[in-house]
Amino acid sequence: MSESILPHQLISRDDALAADLKMFFTGLPCQNGHISERYVSNYSCQECLLTLAGRPRRLDPPKKIKETGGRPKLEYVSYEEARAWVRKFHFKSWKEWFKFRKKRDPKTGRRLRPVWIPNAPERAYKNNGWISGEDYFGFGRAALFSYPKAKMEARKLGLKSRTAWRVWWRRYRPVTVPCAPELYYKEWENWNEFLGNRNVFNNRKPQLVSYEQAKKIVHPLKFRNQTEYFEWHKANRPYNLPFQPAITYKKRGWESWTKFLGRKVADRLESKSVNTAVWYIVHHPSLPDNVIEVSIDGVGKKIVLEKAKQREFTLLKIYKYEVASKPQVEEILNLFSRSYWEVDRKQRVCSNIPQMLFELDQLLEWA
Repeated sequence: MSESILPHQLISRDDALAADLKMFFTGLPCQNGHISERYVSNYSCQECLLTLAGRPRRLDPPKKIKETGGRPKLEYVSYEEARAWVRKFHFKSWKEWFKFRKKRDPKTGRRLRPVWIPNAPERAYKNNGWISGEDYFGFGRAALFSYPKAKMEARKLGLKSRTAWRVWWRRYRPVTVPCAPELYYKEWENWNEFLGNRNVFNNRKPQLVSYEQAKKIVHPLKFRNQTEYFEWHKANRPYNLPFQPAITYKKRGWESWTKFLGRKVADRLESKSVNTAVWYIVHHPSLPDNVIEVSIDGVGKKIVLEKAKQREFTLLKIYKYEVASKPQVEEILNLFSRSYWEVDRKQRVCSNIPQMLFELDQLLEWA
């Protein structure tokens, strides 16, 4: 089968396609002015393809060597030049720099920070001159207030303690005053003068009194037990008395809590014999649900709690026994219950146990 036709023989594309030819010739010039055969498949001019094939190929530009993360490594200016450029903006803190490096020009949309100024100077100049943020941005100790001015500004805040000063400083991070002025200022006096109040600040460990002096202070207060001493100490916080005298004075003359509080043997016996009896209301598992037992234990609640722990009964309530309240207690019991057995009046059938216990709660004190 012939693949071509004679140079001047006219044949349309349809006829060439029907004759199974690869080229056709119309005698009309192509877009480049060539009068030549054309390919049936894509209408391409043969002369155009030969001209293009003989033209030298354009070389692609050399690709840049990708170094870090697929991007060419940036070359920043020197540390001194970057420092001089950054100090023009008078940044007062790292926080202001973090905000600035994200800003863009509203007209062009470009970042205000040029590419030759590093985003993280502490890393870019780590081994090339980096000293500190104070040296790079120009803020820090050089911009701190003098002691009289810092004291005047601190008194305007109305802070009451050193802890309040620390909390305020960590929240606002001012660059004009240090977090620890007592360590920075050589003219430092004390926290009272700095904050302008009369609180007692002990920079050193408080000086505790001796064991004998502590007893002289505690005896007039007439504490009945160590629990009362602990409650008094938490409420008043005396700086010269320890919270745990038994531990503090263990090797410095400690005897016992009785002698420390100044209590006598008669006082201890009296305190043990007063208000030890208790009312207790229980339910036995062998009795119906609405049957309770109301009794008085003269020894105290210790035995009652032990029996409840051994599951001899279920303890519902336990109150301090008061003789003056006995008639009122009996009135409440008769109002909400009646005797379960005529022989044993302790066991009672109660119509409304929660309501009865509520009324007793209003009258008696829990043991």
